[in-house]
Amino acid sequence: MYLELCSVHNSLAPFLSFPYLHRPRPWSRDRMVQAESIADIVASIRNASSKPWSKFHWPVPGLSFQQAFTVALHHLLPGHYLALRNGDPIPDKLANWHLDYYHGTTVSALINNVLENGFKPSLGAGGEDMTKAWGFPVPLVYTSRLRNTAVHYPYAQELLPDLELVSMDGTLPLRVYTREIAIPERRVWCRKAGKNNQIAFMPDDMFITHVVFNTVTLSQGQLGLGSSSSLA
Repeated sequence: MYLELCSVHNSLAPFLSFPYLHRPRPWSRDRMVQAESIADIVASIRNASSKPWSKFHWPVPGLSFQQAFTVALHHLLPGHYLALRNGDPIPDKLANWHLDYYHGTTVSALINNVLENGFKPSLGAGGEDMTKAWGFPVPLVYTSRLRNTAVHYPYAQELLPDLELVSMDGTLPLRVYTREIAIPERRVWCRKAGKNNQIAFMPDDMFITHVVFNTVTLSQGQLGLGSSSSLA
């Protein structure tokens, strides 16, 4: 287990304005971004990932790539996925030794925060263990070495929790997960319980390499991982 007080302080900074630390609200379909077409969603994704300070950068500047990605996402078959690579190079500190991890998220979260500002730490499954070890809960970013674990987060206490219908043009519902790399010794917390594998890091210790979009049908309550398509 690794932890630095300066990293803890930086991680806690967004929370210090609140009178107490709290868990984020469960993800809900009521908070989804829904557009007329998938082209609007892709344009918003590109905009969020094209700012100088963005943590994840759109890989190709030309408009033709954006159009090709839009068409590919619109026609993506159920159980398939489409991966978008980060346009930034892998940092030197991670170039020689790292492992890959996965983090489940939503299209709404990508557009509103993740692509531009990176992951926000939250008080997740390791909160109780952190309190016992350090005397206070530590917000962390929770990942997994297993894609099947990551794709089922965030979970909403609703019917079909894994679906996000982002546009009204016939594009199938989407689920999103990110692939990031990190040095395993930098982990702060981990838990292995059966098929559930969770590992938590400080936000600055991870680098997002890909954003992966899965399509599912309206009748699927579980997300299937099938054949792959990749651009960039």
